[in-house]
Amino acid sequence: MAEVTECRYDVRAGRALAFGLTSSKHFRITYNYRVGDELHTGECFSEIARPQGSLFLIRYDPDLPSSSHSRGAQRPFPLLLIVGFLGSIVISLLLLKLRGC
Repeated sequence: MAEVTECRYDVRAGRALAFGLTSSKHFRITYNYRVGDELHTGECFSEIARPQGSLFLIRYDPDLPSSSHSRGAQRPFPLLLIVGFLGSIVISLLLLKLRGC
């Protein structure tokens, strides 16, 4: 279980990304969790705000406990970046073809 240490609205998450796609995950959540006697910190994005001090379920790799993944509150998937990159290549190729290069 992880405990929320901070939850704030992230303006950047609501901005339009490539091709006008926006992220619906606007809250940046910072949290602490314990593995044995060690305290770890993580961060994620969520569609809903979580009150400071509230608990939620996370999972972590036992071989690398400082690497956690929260369920239902993850960072935006890099698919949008891939789509934007591929889209810019396609547009560039089309422009080159139209110019006769």
